[in-house]
Amino acid sequence: MSTKSSFAAWIGLDWGDQCHWVCLRCEDSDGVELFPLEQKPTAIHQWVAQLRVCFAGRPVAIALEQSRGALLYALMQYDFLVLFPLNPKAFHSYRQALRLSGAKDDGGDAKLLLQFVSTHLDQLKPWYPEAAGTRSLRLFVAQRRKLVDEHTRVVNRLTQQLKEYFPQVLGWFGEIASGGALEFLRRWPTLEKAQRAQRRTLERYFRRRYSASSTQEKIQSIAATTPLTQDEAILEVHPRMVQIWIGQLQWLQKSIAELEQQIASHMQEHSEAFIFESLPGAGPALAPRLRQRSGALRCPRDAVFQRDCSCN
Repeated sequence: MSTKSSFAAWIGLDWGDQCHWVCLRCEDSDGVELFPLEQKPTAIHQWVAQLRVCFAGRPVAIALEQSRGALLYALMQYDFLVLFPLNPKAFHSYRQALRLSGAKDDGGDAKLLLQFVSTHLDQLKPWYPEAAGTRSLRLFVAQRRKLVDEHTRVVNRLTQQLKEYFPQVLGWFGEIASGGALEFLRRWPTLEKAQRAQRRTLERYFRRRYSASSTQEKIQSIAATTPLTQDEAILEVHPRMVQIWIGQLQWLQKSIAELEQQIASHMQEHSEAFIFESLPGAGPALAPRLRQRSGALRCPRDAVFQRDCSCN
């Protein structure tokens, strides 16, 4: 277990876009120092170097309101810094409990972070980075999730654009973001262009993906359907936007596939991969996410006290 005597100092560090705020208190002292810290890598590393010299390399506890991000990545490499990332929601409740207004103030939040870590130290667990391979896997999974979410947003934009001038195409394909549908729209972005295409060309296109009967149904539907609109402005702008969405979707699909290859490679090398891959329904996408969540929930090593923290 940690004790207050384990640390040479306690720090509340509040992240900011332009600068960070630091509130520092040394052991056996009631006085605090409050000062801004430039949000520049050089400034951060110089400040940490000063801390190391000032406290002779003894452990320093730092509370900050984030569990990932640039500031945490900068501090995690220093062995004498013991990091206590606080859940933003929990800290927000703490702020509201002590401030009637609940207003956020950079300097004030640094003070509250210092108060939190020094008052509730025995109830907090220090954070330590996982192995590099595990961190890479977690980051790849998180970035893939962002690309998938962006893919969904672009599909929705494409769908809405088609509904406004070419809704029939949505019924010809089960999934508008499929390779076949995107290729069709790339070649024939309007109903008029599809109806002017030669029947043999359409047959060759559809037969690569559908049965003969389904191919004929689609070709007959193209020939018989009526345009939703013949407005020149709509037919000039909307097909152009559809080409833009198609380009974005194809890039996103390629990028997602590349990240999935990276995730699969990291999973193969991970010592715990077999555990998560053996779970029912855990496929190539879900198993790494389960590993990621497990890593986030796992208690960090109580290494703060396995380190050489003797300061007596």
